Amino acid sequence: NRVLYDDGKGILPAPLIALAFSAGINLYATGLIAGILAHSAFVTLPTGLEWLGHPLVMVVFGVMFALEFFADKIRFVDTIWDVLHTVIRPVGAIALTFGLAKSLPEWSVPLLLLAGTTALAAHTAKSSISLGLKAVPPVGINTLRSLVEEGLAMGLTWLAFNHPWIGMGVVRTLTALFVLFDPRLISTAVFCLLSPLRDLQHTSRGDSAGPVWGRDRA
Repeated sequence: NRVLYDDGKGILPAPLIALAFSAGINLYATGLIAGILAHSAFVTLPTGLEWLGHPLVMVVFGVMFALEFFADKIRFVDTIWDVLHTVIRPVGAIALTFGLAKSLPEWSVPLLLLAGTTALAAHTAKSSISLGLKAVPPVGINTLRSLVEEGLAMGLTWLAFNHPWIGMGVVRTLTALFVLFDPRLISTAVFCLLSPLRDLQHTSRGDSAGPVWGRDRA
């Protein structure tokens, strides 16, 4: 069995950050994988996290993961789902990492704030990418994006319990990439939001759906 603990070398923040980031992407996949690992005795969770391995908790996470699995692949339903989870994912990340933070009482509040902030940052990145990709023509790109995010959440959860420093390295890399490409994602998202309004304006004026240079000249 693998045991998570703080050995005085900064081990604790690594699994906490990896779990929080994973929860910000997909809270239910994170909880389900953590529960499966705990229930199978593959890892020994710290005191305060053992509840994740309870069968009833695993069923709840499994049902919610199934709902998100389908909701996150339906155009615009995924946007509504993300809006509803703007608070749920950070709060869920705090609940998931509470057992880790509790092992260092004097640092518990800052660590829980770090977990919530990390989850909110991951959620913001996920929502921005999802919104930006709605302007991309290929059919199925939203489904592919959702599958990649689910795989990432499961992988980060596994890394948090087995190779926490690698997990934190993945989080840092993804954060840097998002910051680097964030302006493009935002501009794409704005274009996506304004497109329906532009089309509605053209329709109300009776304009042709095609571009100006595609119309017949008088």
